[in-house]
Amino acid sequence: MEDFSLIILCRGQKHLLPATLENLKSQKGSFEILLLDAEGSSMLKEIVDHYPDLKITTRNTKGHNLAEMMNEGLGLAKGKYIQFLEPGDRYISQHGLEFLSTLIANEPHLVYANSLNRGTISSADFISTRSPWFLKSKLFELGGFDKGLTECPAMDLLCRLFHDKKTQSVYCRRVLIDSDHHRTVPIKESCRILYRHFGFFHTLKWVFLQDRSQLFRRTTAFLKEAFWKSDQ
Repeated sequence: MEDFSLIILCRGQKHLLPATLENLKSQKGSFEILLLDAEGSSMLKEIVDHYPDLKITTRNTKGHNLAEMMNEGLGLAKGKYIQFLEPGDRYISQHGLEFLSTLIANEPHLVYANSLNRGTISSADFISTRSPWFLKSKLFELGGFDKGLTECPAMDLLCRLFHDKKTQSVYCRRVLIDSDHHRTVPIKESCRILYRHFGFFHTLKWVFLQDRSQLFRRTTAFLKEAFWKSDQ
């Protein structure tokens, strides 16, 4: 069994996939790569053919939402731990996975680290598709990802882990992953998840802690769309 299954969710931006695969070529440690293709294009196979030395399995997941893709990756994974990535994500050090293997000796249910966001080190990222490292057997125990969530199912699963009193986690202060792209925070679904698990006041507090400029832009775009549609 491999130590890690790295599941790359290809929902666009395939031009960034070679950067991720090139990076993984230099990684030390025991791992496999699963590519889940939400677009069902032939381009993915052409890219994979350039990396015969990597253990890559591809699957067509066209028509699946994000949670369904993640559940399919979970079912296909052969590694003890899984991590979800997107094209463009890459390990900062070639010893990243080798270092992680030293953190899983006692089989914690979750390993998480700081993230790099626009050149600034920030606290662990629990909202983007790029995920922490999950113990696969624990995810099966929790029933996998909620199919009703289309933007941040990993956040919901992390909340369930938080409520599970048996959960054991390891926190690493090092920044291990960087990316060429940064998705905006899905405010609506994030609030829905937080309200489900922690109630109204904790959800409200989280909203006020977010990047004000990003929240303002999202709100402005929403209002423009609403008024534009009302004029049609």
